[in-house]
Order: sequence, then structure tokens, then C-alpha cells
Amino acid sequence: MNKDCQGPSGSLLECYWEPTESLLKGYWKPTGSLLEAYRRAAGSLREACWKPTGGLLEAYRRPAGSLPEACWKPTGGLLEAYRRPAGSLPEACWKPTGGLLEVFEKPAGSLQEGCWKPTGGLLEAYRRPAGSLPEACWKPTGGLLEVFEKPAGSLQEGCWKPTGGLLEAYRRPAGSLPEDCWKPTGGLLEAYRRPAGSLPEDCWKPTGGLLEAYRRPAGSLPEAC
Repeated sequence: MNKDCQGPSGSLLECYWEPTESLLKGYWKPTGSLLEAYRRAAGSLREACWKPTGGLLEAYRRPAGSLPEACWKPTGGLLEAYRRPAGSLPEACWKPTGGLLEVFEKPAGSLQEGCWKPTGGLLEAYRRPAGSLPEACWKPTGGLLEVFEKPAGSLQEGCWKPTGGLLEAYRRPAGSLPEDCWKPTGGLLEAYRRPAGSLPEDCWKPTGGLLEAYRRPAGSLPEAC
């Protein structure tokens, strides 16, 4: 059994061992702890070691070969965590899978602007499909603290804009033109749309209600409202 005490003063909880013949070959566990578990993936760097988060068996793991920024992050609860698949790019994020140990994942190769971001609560989040255009924005999935994000590189006029309340906002469909705005859809997060190709003087106007808002598309002429 190959021991390697990596922690200060050689404390038991800082001392790790690596099995030689098992499915867990290359992974690390503590030698002096019953419940708290540390593990390091084979070939991962020292900073990718497991760290306790609190509770009984909570821990962080970094997949073998993944970069330092791909480490696990706790979300709350007992065993909830975020994971980034081994070999995925730094900007790869998470989507929920369901169940008790929910995690977020972004498919490998998807663009940075499509990353997941938690909104609050336990594990709520939004995803932008891999390969969608930069101007494709987030849409709400439901929940209390819905939040929206403007993807990196998207055009200014096609972004989300808060209208009031907590985190309510508007979205511009992927691939729509700058002058393509919103029309009301009903419900809580009502928005407005201006048909693509409409003239600059075709501006936003309120329809009534709580979340009234005006917007003038970027690049429209001075006479545009």
C-alpha cells in the first residue's frame, strides 16, 4: 500500500493511500477517518484533491485529467454537488439530471455563452443548447427566482432586459434580427416582439399591467420611439 501524507504535520486526515489492484486504482482516500472522505483522481493535480464541505460524506471531486477550474462545488444539502465531465472545456457547465444528487452539466463542445448559472434556491438553472447562435438567450424554465443571461458576443439589442419585480426579463429568439422584438405571450413574464423587417418607427408600446416597458432597437433612426 503506497502512502503519501500530503497535508501539514502529517495528520491522519491529510494522509492518503492509493489502491493498487481495484476499480478505484489511482484514487485517494483518507487513512484516519471513518466518514469524511477525500479522494484524488488518477493523474489529477494536487489542487484537485477532495475537500470536505461539512456534514457526513460531502466531498468535492475533480475528474482525472480535468483542469483545476473543473472542481466540484457544493450546492447545499447532504450530497448535492456540481460536476464537470472529464475532458470538457473550462466553460462547460451543468444541467440538472434529477434525483437527490442533482448536478449540472453542459455538453462537451458547447459554447461558453451557453453555460448554466444557478438562480437561487437549491439547484435551479438555465441552459442554452450547444451550438445555438450567440444571440440566443436564456428562457425561463419555471421556479421562484428565475434569472436570465445575455450570452457573450450576442448583440446588444437582442439581449435580456429586466422589467421589474425580482429577476423577470425579456428574451430574443436565436437568429432573430436586431429589429425583431417581442410581442406579449401572456402569463407573468409577458414580453413584446417587433416583426423582423419592420421599419425603425415601429417601436415598443405598453399594453397595460405591471411589467410595462418600452424599448427602441439598437441602430434605429432618431425618429424611432
